Amino acid sequence: HRDLHSFPTRRSSDLAQGLPMHGATMPAKLARFLIEFLTVKGDLVVDTCSGWATTAMEAELTGRRWIVAEKMLQYVQGSAYRFRDAPGFVPVL
Repeated sequence: HRDLHSFPTRRSSDLAQGLPMHGATMPAKLARFLIEFLTVKGDLVVDTCSGWATTAMEAELTGRRWIVAEKMLQYVQGSAYRFRDAPGFVPVL
């Protein structure tokens, strides 16, 4: 069926960085698909349960602005490596 999509749940780079396991991962390809479908470059993407900040990374890579929030400090600390070289990145812990 042409409307059926399949999205892997983890990137090998996430495993290599030792990110903690998360019970509800957002597949990067799914996040990108939704971001590109629902927004245009320059729009603001907000994720209030960001986990590893996969949605934020895909927003960054597709030219969107982003804000995330995460309750679990270990996920914030674990995902911050993705953005360490991004211009303007300021982790607020």
